[in-house]
Amino acid sequence: MGRSAWAETTTQGRTRARKGQPDTCHGRHPTTAGFQGHSEESAEPSPPQFAPLRDALLRGRAAGEQQLIKILDFLEATDETITHQPDIRMAGLVLCEPTELYNILNQATKLSRLTEPNYLCLLDVRSKWEYDESHVITAHRVKKKANEYLLPESVDLECVKHCVVYDSSTSTLEILLKDEEEEDDDNGDDRPGLASGAAVECGRALAHLTRHPVCILKGGYQCFSARYHFFRTQKIIWMPQELDAFQPYPVEIMPGKIYLGNFRQACDPKIQKDLKIKAHVNISMEAGPFFVDDADNLLHIKIEDSPEADLSPFLRHLCHFLEIHLHLGSVVLVFSTLGISRSCAAILAFLMHWNEQTLKKSWAYVRKCKNNMRPNRGLVAQLSEWEKVVLGDCVTDIMDPHY
Repeated sequence: MGRSAWAETTTQGRTRARKGQPDTCHGRHPTTAGFQGHSEESAEPSPPQFAPLRDALLRGRAAGEQQLIKILDFLEATDETITHQPDIRMAGLVLCEPTELYNILNQATKLSRLTEPNYLCLLDVRSKWEYDESHVITAHRVKKKANEYLLPESVDLECVKHCVVYDSSTSTLEILLKDEEEEDDDNGDDRPGLASGAAVECGRALAHLTRHPVCILKGGYQCFSARYHFFRTQKIIWMPQELDAFQPYPVEIMPGKIYLGNFRQACDPKIQKDLKIKAHVNISMEAGPFFVDDADNLLHIKIEDSPEADLSPFLRHLCHFLEIHLHLGSVVLVFSTLGISRSCAAILAFLMHWNEQTLKKSWAYVRKCKNNMRPNRGLVAQLSEWEKVVLGDCVTDIMDPHY
């Protein structure tokens, strides 16, 4: 039985119970629903010695009936809430900055999250020759036939967390419908740039298939490939073992300026070259292979990965070091052993200082850049004290389970 039919049946039964009418759904009178005997009206008089017991049973039955009505009211209200909830799909379109797609591609747990089939659906709506020439890694080409976009058979958008669509250069979500175009022509109003790109058209066609907003890559492939040329490929089919072997890059905190990563990434010469890293902030006990004995370009903060580790004495120096390199235009990689606790705490402290913002706001931003960031409780307490230094008061409640 469907949910709506069930709600109607229970509502009818409840109404009959209130009026004392037989419950045709169950074939019994509601006042005798809990008993397998005659109704009160047809029952023979009880002997006097059973009168107290009979009265007690009737009182219990009346109380049970009222409780049943309350339960039915609750169930009906619950059903109506579920039935009349707005569809959580049709989430619409949002612009996705190139750095956001870069960070989506570089999320990882033990393996890259690209190995998860429902994590990312990256769709290329450019022409076939453009796609074959080069495209973003793992991207599927979307074909168009008779003004209809055809998704690859392997794609199930309803289960996908991130759906990103890109064309060559779309940079706005503005769209002008045909009837509006004709009206504007009649009025002599010429507004260039409002015609939608292929990515927006495709995104609008897919919006009803996904539970999350469809992301339109701002600037399209031209902008993304110019900034992240190392994520261009001609490869079309990716085997599971190839995705397992994919090595994520450090996530981008400040586009083209500050990256957050782990020790393995800090030791990879290709990553240093691709991201044009010019300085390191190493927050671990290990020594990296780059910038050895170069105090201008290496800040090594030697603390253990434990709740007892004290990062507080180094925070002012850390912020000063990063500020200098930002002003010099140098790209900095901040890292720790796993890139989850100590380095994340350092980035949080710098963002609080640089933007003069709360721990809560900084936390939300870094969490968006790196999903698995998790400073330990000791570092969180130190960040709360740092918030007091930066803002003059503790604004963020670190007792919130969110932290």
